[in-house]
Amino acid sequence: MRDLSQFINSSEILRELTGQTYKPLLAVLGPFNSGKSTLLNSLLGLKLSPVGVLPTTSRLIYFDYGSSFRASVYNLHRKEVFLQPAELYSFLAKDNVSGEQVKIVVPAPILKKCRLLDTPGIDSPDRESLNISALAAQKADKIIYLFHQRGIDESSRLFLYKLASTWKTKNLNDISFWLNCNLGSSDGTSLETSRSALKEIFMSPARIHTINTRVRENIETLRLFLEMQLAQENLRQAARELRKIDADIPRKLKKVASIKDETLFLAEFWSIQQMIQKNLEASRLIHTAPSFVQELDHRLASMSSVNLMVAEKKAGGTAYRPRPQTIRENRKVLQDIIRQLVNDPVIKEYIDRLRLEKVSSLIASERFTVVVAGGFSTGKSTFINALLKDDILPAADGPTTSVITRISHGSAKKAIIHTPLQTTVQVYEQVGDKAVLHRAVLEALERWITVDGSGISLLEAFIDGSFKTVDSREIALLLKRTRELFVAGAFARTARTAQPSIYRRIPVKALKGGQAPQKIRVTFQNPGAREFDISEPAALQRFWDAVGLDCALKVREVEIQHPSELLELAVFVDTPGLDWIQRRHHQNISFNIKNSEVCLVFLNGKHILSGLERNDFNSLFWLKDMGHAGKREFLKDNEKIFYVISFADTLTPPQREAVYNYVMSFLKKSTFPKIFMISGLKGLTGTESGINSLLKALEEVVLKYRGRKFYLDRLNDIYYILEAATQKINQAALRSVQPTNDEKKMLHAALQGLREYRLQIKNVRNTIYVTGRFGISGKRQTFRRAVEEDHTRDQHTDRR
Repeated sequence: MRDLSQFINSSEILRELTGQTYKPLLAVLGPFNSGKSTLLNSLLGLKLSPVGVLPTTSRLIYFDYGSSFRASVYNLHRKEVFLQPAELYSFLAKDNVSGEQVKIVVPAPILKKCRLLDTPGIDSPDRESLNISALAAQKADKIIYLFHQRGIDESSRLFLYKLASTWKTKNLNDISFWLNCNLGSSDGTSLETSRSALKEIFMSPARIHTINTRVRENIETLRLFLEMQLAQENLRQAARELRKIDADIPRKLKKVASIKDETLFLAEFWSIQQMIQKNLEASRLIHTAPSFVQELDHRLASMSSVNLMVAEKKAGGTAYRPRPQTIRENRKVLQDIIRQLVNDPVIKEYIDRLRLEKVSSLIASERFTVVVAGGFSTGKSTFINALLKDDILPAADGPTTSVITRISHGSAKKAIIHTPLQTTVQVYEQVGDKAVLHRAVLEALERWITVDGSGISLLEAFIDGSFKTVDSREIALLLKRTRELFVAGAFARTARTAQPSIYRRIPVKALKGGQAPQKIRVTFQNPGAREFDISEPAALQRFWDAVGLDCALKVREVEIQHPSELLELAVFVDTPGLDWIQRRHHQNISFNIKNSEVCLVFLNGKHILSGLERNDFNSLFWLKDMGHAGKREFLKDNEKIFYVISFADTLTPPQREAVYNYVMSFLKKSTFPKIFMISGLKGLTGTESGINSLLKALEEVVLKYRGRKFYLDRLNDIYYILEAATQKINQAALRSVQPTNDEKKMLHAALQGLREYRLQIKNVRNTIYVTGRFGISGKRQTFRRAVEEDHTRDQHTDRR
């Protein structure tokens, strides 16, 4: 690595010798809280740009070289000057005014070679920040684009499409993409997903590296990467200058040859010799550059191998169980009462056994629905795996849940994939006035038709506003024509395949007139269910493959059964990420949320409430009709919504507090929002106490609303069965004109038994009402009045 540093230093000397004075502007772009400011602070060796888990940079911050620190903050009304880094940092952290411009000079070595620019997150909540970032991208000579560990999301995709349009006249190699693995080792899925998306966006392979901005060695490697890029640029410019000088040497030699004065001749000749020496040295440096590039590539590869080294995280620890004396306990008590009633020899001839068994079946089969929603890679699947203490759902840095997945109780571990009779897939989508091809959908359709065609009974293409029936040959031609319309050109073809690998955006108007189908509707021959025994790792892997992002287009819903005790009370519904590029499940997710008892909304603690995430939130949880004065109205049953901030183990206590307050401020229109911070990975090993607190609160809410109503209804069912039994006993007493002592004792024992069962029911009712603060109203008043009337009737019967 010493040779690489010497090469960089030599190129800098050469730059000075050839009189190059321009320093390129290098902008650091990416989503908020992706590590941009942390990266810049580490490169400069000073804490200058504000860092936090919330959006902290809302203005452009320029960095240039100076012999001593000096910072100037400009806006329309004032100019502030700071001579101490700590004073500036404190000011920027407090005075987060959008639109300001900050210029900082600092004696950092890298600033001798380039200028740096810190930018707001491209997905910050306010629109102004996005405009500022777009302006920075236009001004920049080079760009570092930093992704979160979860990889490219919808916000980055839209921003990069615009960047690709403005960067056409520049070199794509001047943009470097980095996946920030600052949450721990990455599994590589988000890296591959991002690499594929970048290829589509820029119509050319784009290099993307991994980095952990918390690791000093990673920052040093990035610094070398930047300096190597700058050195190569210096060499290219120096080579151009030296070629001009080299072309002028014969003229100068001819001129020197005509000098008669020996001293002057030697001086001029020595000057030309020095010039030739510079040219030779520059040529040597230029020719050795590829070997140094290979050395740097090796270092980047080594860094990636460490960042992608996934630590095995097996599920373990004590299983999460429902809190006693709530839903599970009430269920057990009611079932015990029913069992005793059915088997009690004193009263069994007066009890309606069939009605009791029906009530028992209702109690045993009742499940409450908990929907788990949120952005992709926010820890939803990891959380469910932690609850089950089993790695049943695939979990990775990138999107893994591609369809609605229902997890319910079963005696054995199995998964059922439901294939619909019909599915409609979007071939391309409109982004502004451009159409963007869904490459994965196109390729999947082609495979279905050519390879799996036997499973398709009908194909329909949506052209010019309506679906038209087509055969496999016609659809193949339509897809081929669509591919040709979007293909980026012959240069995009790879050596191994005749199919183009890169596609471009095209104007929407170019697709009119039946040029390409926007949607394809597929009807399958054999809709139904496929079952997997997922108790074995090999079978589990086959199931994961069957619901992968490619096969998911054929799947309507997935059902998983697991013998977890927790699932005896609730069905959990895992949902695709709301901010995933494939958004066809949005309507289904919204339906499940609105029809659930509880919804857990997962937020990434390291990337909290981006602008796109807020839009998704609003579309799901705000009613569409407008209230008074044009105000939106929050869902009336918003108390069933829990906000779960994941990756809490990666946040410091001050950061946790800041994130909590930030989410609370966004939810201020909601009544007493319930916010929990957890770590799904810690939950897998049973070391996360926050999950127990969440489950306790969740169960209380379920019991307070639908759970309370359900059990009161079942208590009423049992009460009416007991009342019918009491009436039978009274009728038996009236029919006996002169009952014997034994008959009297039997009737009295039966009434006493029914009275004891009523007392048990009353105790269960009181237990149900322990949770929450409710007045006596509705069913509770009816139930109490019925019990009091029943008690009076018993006393009257006893006296008789």
